[in-house]
Amino acid sequence: MCEQQAVPEFLNILVVCTGNSCRSPLAAAMLRHELAGFPVRVESAGTAAVTGGSASPSAQQVAAEMGLELGGHRAKTVDPGLLEWADLILVMERRHSDWISRLAPEAVHKVKFLAGYPDQEVEIPDPMGQDIIFYRQIALLMKAGVLRVARDIRKKLQKGVN
Repeated sequence: MCEQQAVPEFLNILVVCTGNSCRSPLAAAMLRHELAGFPVRVESAGTAAVTGGSASPSAQQVAAEMGLELGGHRAKTVDPGLLEWADLILVMERRHSDWISRLAPEAVHKVKFLAGYPDQEVEIPDPMGQDIIFYRQIALLMKAGVLRVARDIRKKLQKGVN
């Protein structure tokens, strides 16, 4: 799924949060939907994920409300290989960016904040433990960022720029 390939026509996007059970799987599903038909691969991972864990029930509910599916999601932890694989790394919070810079300083130039894409550091709070209304609010904040990312990527890919 995330094997490294020298296939220049694909753009690899990694979406990062903390536990890889709420924000990053939902944002990744949104990106896959928005970029369907484009040569883009989207993965998600967490800085403190419990490997193999599923998406939270609330994240799955919000995804279903948006016409997306998270039932098959299995959490994984960010590792140097994923950071190398990614052409673009989208984070939710400053601590995720800081964590990546400590793990792989060479990947820092690929990091962008999803909510502030492309050039602002706008954080998306962790909804874990919050009610479904908070999850929906976070999903809308992520959706706005996803739409900006998708528009930018479609434009670049249509021009033949990776």
